[in-house]
Amino acid sequence: MAFKTWASGDVLTASDLNTFVAKSPSLMKIQAGTVSVTMTSVVTATSAVTFPVAFSGAPVVIVGTQYNTSGGTQFVAGVDSTTGGPTTTGFTVRTTFVSGSSNTVTAKCWWVAIGT
Repeated sequence: MAFKTWASGDVLTASDLNTFVAKSPSLMKIQAGTVSVTMTSVVTATSAVTFPVAFSGAPVVIVGTQYNTSGGTQFVAGVDSTTGGPTTTGFTVRTTFVSGSSNTVTAKCWWVAIGT
């Protein structure tokens, strides 16, 4: 395979793509999104996420959330393994209170899925 070094301002053409970019049936897909999980007087809550485009195999999913500075409420978020983990079409995110009030709080979660 040929290689080329790209510099700022270079124009990428179809010919360049055909010559210099590897073609593989197993190229990785990356999908990302957000989901809000509302916890109402509970310690743990879940929400289902459906991928915009299905993967050919179960992807790796990374979930993150933000600290709620207004009420001092802290929670963690991750993939809910009790539902079997990620599938080709989606996963379930689980949020759990770490500290603070367990009144109604909505956790905004960001996710990234990487697979084929």
